[in-house]
Amino acid sequence: MNAEASAFEAAANPVLAVAPYDRRRNLHAAQTLLTQAMALIEIGLKKEPSNEAWRAVMADVQVRLGSIQSVLRSAADPTALSRQGLATIREIASKDAASPAILDQAANAFVKIEPASLRDLKFAIASAERAIAMSPGKTPSMLLTLAQAYRAAGQIEKSRAAASEGLALLPTPQPEAKKPNIRKLLEKASSADLRF
Repeated sequence: MNAEASAFEAAANPVLAVAPYDRRRNLHAAQTLLTQAMALIEIGLKKEPSNEAWRAVMADVQVRLGSIQSVLRSAADPTALSRQGLATIREIASKDAASPAILDQAANAFVKIEPASLRDLKFAIASAERAIAMSPGKTPSMLLTLAQAYRAAGQIEKSRAAASEGLALLPTPQPEAKKPNIRKLLEKASSADLRF
């Protein structure tokens, strides 16, 4: 459900959308799936309330679902769910033993959360930089997260540099092949266009 929701979220992303007019429909589909995923994760958390992996997955789902609810205006208080998820992911990411994956998740959460008033770009950048520093090798997705965090904070040259570094790690595009989403997003982050 989580992966399927991610696909609908990607389809709703204006940079990736094949049919931009379907944004609301895709967000509604993602919302339904994330709500179902959250119910299942809650069952796991009741059995193992201190399980960090379950807590991190729940925080991710809460942040994404809260953001969608904010965009769609489909909840009385969409920020409540978002705040809860952000608090959990900040707690987990602030630990010295936080993994690069958790740090990348935290950076994504704090740079993409809706409404924008909940964003903490300083924490997002610090988390993304820490994820890359701790990772055994740089990955295009982590460099994308860093580029997006820099861009959101108005650090355009740093954003372009991180995105260009991420693009250099991708295989050379083939003329007839469909462009992967990661390439589209990194190209957008490396462009002079300030909208993202």
